[in-house]
Amino acid sequence: ILLMSVSTSIGNEQTLNEKFMSAIERDVEAMDIPSHVTVAYSGGPAFGRIIGKLIGGDMARTTMGGLIFVMVIVFLIYRSPALALVCLAPMMISMVWVRGVMGYAGIHMTMATSSVFSMIMGLGIDFSLHLAHRYHGLRKTLPSSEAMAQTYRSVGSAITVTTITTIMGFMAMTIGDNPGMDRMGLTLSIGVTSALIGALMIVPPITVLEERFAAWLKTYADEQEGSFGQVLCRIMGSALEPA
Repeated sequence: ILLMSVSTSIGNEQTLNEKFMSAIERDVEAMDIPSHVTVAYSGGPAFGRIIGKLIGGDMARTTMGGLIFVMVIVFLIYRSPALALVCLAPMMISMVWVRGVMGYAGIHMTMATSSVFSMIMGLGIDFSLHLAHRYHGLRKTLPSSEAMAQTYRSVGSAITVTTITTIMGFMAMTIGDNPGMDRMGLTLSIGVTSALIGALMIVPPITVLEERFAAWLKTYADEQEGSFGQVLCRIMGSALEPA
């Protein structure tokens, strides 16, 4: 048995682990090793590579499962697939933003940061729901522009303040010496901020467009007096019907 030890300082960052292990494997393959000799890899980078593959699959499953569960719950509450999509759109866009910011800032995917997308989804969906619910409640008695203005003044300011306090709590995780918790706190802060910006920028225009489309669809269904138009109206949901 020949044991060869190599010291590294790459930590638990999955991207660096994969690059390091690939380089080691290329060097080993370039050697003239007898067929009866078995080469096995162990240590932090080797285990990190295995964990990285597990994390990638788990992250995809948890993120997709979270999106489906949230959409189902919103649909069951409001009986409107369209409203569920309106609330989920900012979340999906914000997660893309977070992944892009992580890559640009050099924040590698680790065991700690792999779970942040599900956490961001759970925290950020509240913003879209509060905005959409408040707007549709005001829309019953107010015109669209005034209802949206009051929604921004009341709910918009409230969720902004709560987001700031949440970010301060997450940023406190960066004070410690644990690099995993440091990256997790930073990533969660970026994610919650992206979810807030996405909700404030995307939910209002999409909601107004959905309302206008619902009005046109209702007129179309009344003119057609057929099953197709009625089915489309039910798909849009009563939550999007204009006042």
